Amino acid sequence: MFAHLAQIGQQLDLGHCSYLTYFEGWSELGALRLRSADACKQGSALWDEGGEALCLVSEDVSDGLYLDYTESEQLNGADEYELWAWGAFRLE
Repeated sequence: MFAHLAQIGQQLDLGHCSYLTYFEGWSELGALRLRSADACKQGSALWDEGGEALCLVSEDVSDGLYLDYTESEQLNGADEYELWAWGAFRLE
């Protein structure tokens, strides 16, 4: 999974920035602005599998990436990874 994120990061312009959203349940919500390529290349350090989703989105929402994991207990025995990417994050 993280190799795929790194591949996405390699195609991004080094000046491209996005917001890394974070939330703890619905009690805390925030975002950090950072270089998108760096965030993708360091995905394993930014995302805790089984925790909240990894979400990067540009200020105008034209570019975005969403990575989430659903545990097997919620899917009757099957793990599932979900990756949505649009705009500059989409691999060509």
